[in-house]
Amino acid sequence: MRVFVECFEEISLKKTDSLSFNHPLARRMSFLQKAGLEVMSRIEKDYPMLLDSYLYGPECEIFYTTTYGELQAVHTIANQINAKELPVSPLAFQHSVNNAAAGYLSIIKKVKKNVVTLGSGYLALDKAIYSIFHRLKNEPETTAILVHGDEYLFQNEDQAQAQVQFFAFSNFAKTKWQRPLELLDIVYRTDEIAEQDFDKDHPLFARFDNLKQQTFERTVRSQAGELIHSHWSVP
Repeated sequence: MRVFVECFEEISLKKTDSLSFNHPLARRMSFLQKAGLEVMSRIEKDYPMLLDSYLYGPECEIFYTTTYGELQAVHTIANQINAKELPVSPLAFQHSVNNAAAGYLSIIKKVKKNVVTLGSGYLALDKAIYSIFHRLKNEPETTAILVHGDEYLFQNEDQAQAQVQFFAFSNFAKTKWQRPLELLDIVYRTDEIAEQDFDKDHPLFARFDNLKQQTFERTVRSQAGELIHSHWSVP
């Protein structure tokens, strides 16, 4: 079975960058959460009807993944506890979990359907793709969107960076002007002997248009022994 995947937007932001996303709730949001909504805002500007067809379509699944979650929020909580600045604000804990970003997405975009959040280290993105692949295989009319975000911290807090990618999945190409990537197969397994290395045959889904080969394989492996292997084709 083949699943069409399109990467509509991929951004890298610094904490000092100005954002086109503007909403009264933004002042309460973390940097990574703002970056996620910034991606949505840019796509809404470039492909308004297409984004709506996914977000509000009756058969669309929405996934939000992050490798290690809200690092800045967790770092702030850890520093406050270490400095014995107690009690820690409940708001700080609220923003330390993946569900917070999904909640803001639902509120701001008025999405009235479930949003699946997944954090599983380096396997987070590929586990979501694995779930989407099998969902579309069993329910051909289903579509899915996947927002994947990562935050990178530096000693100077103002140098923090966020990278966010937005993917759309379906069993058919929904656009003529974008070249989709085809997911041919994906396999997940847990090895009995834990692997000691981490390997990715390809970077974390750089722009697909830059890929020159017609097919490629991607392997992501955790030190716990989990492995996800996928096979891709560039039409």
